[in-house]
Amino acid sequence: MKLRENQNQQIEYIYSDDAIKEGSMVNLGQEDYEAMKEIEGDILKRLQIAVREGVRTNCKEGVEIARLHKKWLTYIWEKYEIKYHLQIADKIVDDEKLRKYYDKECIGCADFLRNAIRNYIYKEEKEEMPKTDLNK
Repeated sequence: MKLRENQNQQIEYIYSDDAIKEGSMVNLGQEDYEAMKEIEGDILKRLQIAVREGVRTNCKEGVEIARLHKKWLTYIWEKYEIKYHLQIADKIVDDEKLRKYYDKECIGCADFLRNAIRNYIYKEEKEEMPKTDLNK
């Protein structure tokens, strides 16, 4: 039980707003927790490479990073909701703890991830795109 308690506390600490609370979090077993952490590491590594290489968020790699983030969320949410994913995308940039977490190794990763998630949702999930430039 210690793993689940620690995992839930960590996630709630990082994402402590209504997006997670209403996302109906699930408890993970050891195997799922490890798979989730592997995806998280992959996201971070790919973000750093994309930012360092000047990749655009609306290209194939940006879409793949956003898909991985969506997959990561499905480990902690019983049901994926686009509106909550968008809220988390904004929180990644707006919340100082999250920005530091994503930008720790490479400044710009938080912005890249937020923009990649938005582009993915508006393009792949067919949500209506707001009037802003997200292709930085």
